[in-house]
Amino acid sequence: MQRKYIVLILIVLTLAAFLFTYVKGGKELDIADVSGKKILLVPLDGRPPCKDFVVNLSKMADYEILVPPGKAQDYYTLAGDTELMTEWLFENAPKATGAIISVDQLFYGGLLAGREKILSEEEMDKFIAKHRELREKNPRLPLYAFYILPRMAPQNSVEDHKERKMLTEYSRLIGKKYAGEFADEERIQYLEEHISEENMKHYWDKQESSSLLAKKLSILAKEGVLTRLILGQDDGEPYSIPNLEKENIRIFLKENEITEDKVFITHGADEIALTLLAEIKNREVGIKPKVYLAYNDETTKERVMPFMAVSLSEVAVEKIEMLNGNVADTPEDADFVLYISAVSKDTMSVRQRSVEDIVVLSKNNEVALVDLSQHYRFMELLLPILIKENFPIHNLLAYAGWNTASNSIGTALATGTVYIASKKLAKDDENILRIEKNRLALLDNRILEDAYYLKDVIDLINISLIKEGYKNTADMDLQKNARYADEALKSAMEKRINHYKNTASFKAPLSIRFKNGEEKFLRVKDIQAQMDFPWPRTFEIRLKSTHTLLLE
Repeated sequence: MQRKYIVLILIVLTLAAFLFTYVKGGKELDIADVSGKKILLVPLDGRPPCKDFVVNLSKMADYEILVPPGKAQDYYTLAGDTELMTEWLFENAPKATGAIISVDQLFYGGLLAGREKILSEEEMDKFIAKHRELREKNPRLPLYAFYILPRMAPQNSVEDHKERKMLTEYSRLIGKKYAGEFADEERIQYLEEHISEENMKHYWDKQESSSLLAKKLSILAKEGVLTRLILGQDDGEPYSIPNLEKENIRIFLKENEITEDKVFITHGADEIALTLLAEIKNREVGIKPKVYLAYNDETTKERVMPFMAVSLSEVAVEKIEMLNGNVADTPEDADFVLYISAVSKDTMSVRQRSVEDIVVLSKNNEVALVDLSQHYRFMELLLPILIKENFPIHNLLAYAGWNTASNSIGTALATGTVYIASKKLAKDDENILRIEKNRLALLDNRILEDAYYLKDVIDLINISLIKEGYKNTADMDLQKNARYADEALKSAMEKRINHYKNTASFKAPLSIRFKNGEEKFLRVKDIQAQMDFPWPRTFEIRLKSTHTLLLE
């Protein structure tokens, strides 16, 4: 009976899309973004997720993100100019109403540089003093900082592949040992004897140095120099040496009575600036978001995805708490639903049922979809089935499925909370339309990159580049070969974009309710996208889409 009900809903939605598309027409929408409160951003690094995503999300909040000049920013393995970055921060702080600061960028010169460098305690204290000076000169400026604790993987300076594997294994075994799990002591001893003293020392020194800096920053947060500090944990596993250091920091926070509203430890890195932007918006509006969690399968809750140290349910609850939000008991009690799908070979058969769940949930709720794949394959996603079933894709509140589970869940939650908060503050119909315009841009950007590029096109690009003679697609010379790489990217993506924008799912109208209660329909008539590789690797793309919107 429920299946018939769902099919009927889809038929009605498809018919509405047809009538709207081919019978009515509509007026082309032209809504300009506005520059509201100015937020300074010192990004984690120069990749789009760490900078462009924040800039784009700010448009929905009517904020203006001030970003540092390119010459101060890192570029792949080239560290940023920390002195110039600090000068820029001090110079622009008086004109801002808030600041989001990456400690890795400001102290080391970026995330990759931070993975390698070990700076002295004296250098740390000078850095801490600079934050005190920034606070003294800007006593009312909210300062949100975040720092990324080291990942489990060995430093890049360990070039020998065999030794890298041994260091990873050693970290895993030590993590198990101190967690009370079985760990082969003979194997630990063997690894200690066969890993070079230099690399072993650097691995431990980096962990301890980072912990010391995290503790010094935490004291700044306790004292109110920092409004809030987020400590992220980069790519990890359930058992590792970084996990031990993280627990040491937790003990330090407890001993010093530093609460989570001052210092919060989370899993992830790239998405933290987005979360802090959402927190700034939530504080402005005075809301604590309520989110209902739904999963594609009961086993999904406890699944630990690649590069993660905890389960999906733990990540989701953690990210909601970081936003000062709460997990709702029912969809009706929530501001929106976060639907988490993580499909593997064991749950391929439940994808159709998951789409049916989303159809039902979307009838009375805003739904943000986290669409993960155990093997990073397009065929494991829900998106192609949603499109095949003519689900009105722009009815989704948000979409995310890139890189790690923490990245995706954090991105979807930040987008959802900024949308909900911005709608509460919307003063007029133009504001409502501007919010929807920017939400649609965020939604389609993530669909195009997270699903079509990262789960499909990237493999085609890598194979094509290898055939052209590239040995390593993670370290290309884009100065010499940018044109070939970009053309291959555009050619493959344009085919998929043309298919996507000509589906009934894409063309389906979106219902918009204005301040006076009047309902109108918004439709994405067309989408054009520009894209290239921001760094000399194929791991991510820089994508900018332009929508043509019709209002009926």
